[in-house]
Amino acid sequence: MKTVTLFLAMLMTLTVSGQNYQSRNTKAKSDKVYTLSKKQNEDLKKAAIAKVIRFQENCKLIGSKDIPYSEKTCTGGYIDVAMHDFLEGARIEITSLNGKTSSSKLVKRYLLNLSLLNYKEIHIESYNCAMVGNFVKDPNMSRKTGQEWYVGEVTVYQKFNAVTHERQIMTDIVKRTMKVYALKNQIYSASGVEEWWDIKLDNITAKNI
Repeated sequence: MKTVTLFLAMLMTLTVSGQNYQSRNTKAKSDKVYTLSKKQNEDLKKAAIAKVIRFQENCKLIGSKDIPYSEKTCTGGYIDVAMHDFLEGARIEITSLNGKTSSSKLVKRYLLNLSLLNYKEIHIESYNCAMVGNFVKDPNMSRKTGQEWYVGEVTVYQKFNAVTHERQIMTDIVKRTMKVYALKNQIYSASGVEEWWDIKLDNITAKNI
């Protein structure tokens, strides 16, 4: 009986040790998977900044009074093109001209409202677009989707000028902080493993300057 008990105790010890080893080994592999090289991070930063600049250019076009409303809102129009760069459900913070109040809207709703603004002229300028820090792993997003996601932030300044029908000039300057996600994709071919990245914009916060 003592021999059987001793055997079971040894078996349990080996099982627990094996589980601990497997856990450490899995964690090590996970950490290795999520490690970005310096070049990868630099490439992602450039792609993220380019994506934010493109969104700001789309805002300029959607707000322009020189482009027909139908071209902005039709299927495949300017708003649809802009939304291709966003994760589903992305929201944007809208601030009042005096900066005292703000509200959150879906990005598509914001773009639709922008296309409907009743001003004689609208001019949107963007500048100082820059990455904040590096891209880092996002374990929550990865666990949620089962895919390999990284996250970073890009800031950009936007100057909004509008001229009313009474020739009054309205000016608003905000600093936007945009969350940017990068999804790593891999495909196996005869030449080896090929990687590419999908860059998606997400929620946007804003602060009046």
